[in-house]
Amino acid sequence: MSLVPGANKQNLWEPNPIHLAAAKKIGDLCASLGMEIICFQPLIDVEGLTKQADRDAAVQRVKNYFPYMRALRTDVTYITTNRSYDFDSHTEDMKVIAADLAHFADLAAEYSRADGGPMLKIGYEHLSWGSHINTFDKAWEAIALANRPNLGFVFDTFNFLAVEYANPYNPAGHGRIHDTPEESLKVVHERLAKLVKTIPGEKIYVVQVADAKLVEPSSLKPPTAATERWTPDHEPPHRQWSTSHRLFPNEGALGGYMPVSDCLAAVLATGYKGAFTLEIFNDSIHVNEPFVVPTHAKRSFAGVEACVADAKLVKPFW
Repeated sequence: MSLVPGANKQNLWEPNPIHLAAAKKIGDLCASLGMEIICFQPLIDVEGLTKQADRDAAVQRVKNYFPYMRALRTDVTYITTNRSYDFDSHTEDMKVIAADLAHFADLAAEYSRADGGPMLKIGYEHLSWGSHINTFDKAWEAIALANRPNLGFVFDTFNFLAVEYANPYNPAGHGRIHDTPEESLKVVHERLAKLVKTIPGEKIYVVQVADAKLVEPSSLKPPTAATERWTPDHEPPHRQWSTSHRLFPNEGALGGYMPVSDCLAAVLATGYKGAFTLEIFNDSIHVNEPFVVPTHAKRSFAGVEACVADAKLVKPFW
């Protein structure tokens, strides 16, 4: 299913027999190895759109995912909060966003009833550079307003901490809200305590675990107004940090520094019983050498295993 130079990316997701056969082959191979595909890749910029043509295209993109999910034997996909800074193209109206999420969840339910398979579920994840929604409670507000049984929350430790804790332009790394590490961690604990009280574990569909590297601020492009539209020379500050400098959890030796284990402790306190997945974007994955995949696989397993163990030792703050 890989793209060849010049291929149309949109055509890749057309659920035609060739594409679905390839997806089924992947799903069957994973099953034969005792592996499970936790979720399908996210849908991006599909909610809150204002132009009818864009809305129709978004609905079709969502519907195109369902046959792939069946072929891959996974029941979950998710939507990331809209990250477009073209504010004429989408709205911040929570009622519109929630209605769109409800419609997508209804489409998934209709597909599930029609083919008789397990209920397909849709998660909603807040991006730290989301243009209207970049916090967990705003994402949950939309989910709760939509009020669908197969619509839930996706929690990403990086996207949470990038808003509530981190400041990559501070040499100390923290301080988005307060000046000292102690004050910054206090804010994180207060916010996580709210998450525990607000979101039931069964409504959390996926937890993505990632830290990020403490970087030299001068290595990043200077921050610009968050309201600017994306251009070749500008992207939201959190995004450039996210795409090149994420780390696996418990990699302090490589520059990781955020309180990821505290996030996992709070998630476990909600009653969450699902998987912990790794979403790591780092320039190291682009190195074209045979050792890259096995090395990263070992790092990922060691990191999440240690982080979950540490989380179980965290003294409750909720």
